[in-house]
Amino acid sequence: MKQKALRDTVKCKEIECDSFYYAKGLCRRHYKMLLGKEGGYIKDYNRRKKTPGYKEMKKESDNKYRERLRGEGVLSKKQHDYYKTYILNPKNVQKKKDLAEKYYKKTKESRQEINKSFQRRYRDETKFKVLNNYSDGKLSCKNCGIDVYSVLSLDHINNNGAEHKRRLSNTNSRKVSSTVVYNDLIKNGFPPGYQVLCFNCNYHKEFMRRCE
Repeated sequence: MKQKALRDTVKCKEIECDSFYYAKGLCRRHYKMLLGKEGGYIKDYNRRKKTPGYKEMKKESDNKYRERLRGEGVLSKKQHDYYKTYILNPKNVQKKKDLAEKYYKKTKESRQEINKSFQRRYRDETKFKVLNNYSDGKLSCKNCGIDVYSVLSLDHINNNGAEHKRRLSNTNSRKVSSTVVYNDLIKNGFPPGYQVLCFNCNYHKEFMRRCE
């Protein structure tokens, strides 16, 4: 509320600073300098938030501040009345929750379909980037030469696929999607140790390894 009321109206009180108000009469940069280091505001707020009675104290302080702004003409009476009668009214709060819940249920299926289509498209794009890079633009199996894109897959040359997935998993599990693996390779600049094989050649390679 404070930032909204004073934005583009009050400037920083530091000399030769034309930036607008952020907190304690200072702009964002000088306020962070006052706290001592970058990001200090968040740490300071989290520390004060744990203080007993902080919510009640802040609510009372905000009400006093709004009254002062309204008296100075910065915050109009119309805005102040709207905030008190609509935003703080428990009936309206529950009404907004009910409307949001109704909208969520109404659009749930359509949003799920949109998300699935986006995930499929994103997965195909990342897979194409990786396979195209490791096949030198040929998009074909390195062993048998088949160039059907739907049967191509990525193979770990040193047979360390399970170790790679465990490293990417937060739970030390191999249950990591192929998209996560592709993104890791893209992020690291396509490191060596990978090749493109079709499913048959990939399965045959693993089968022969286990038979040794």
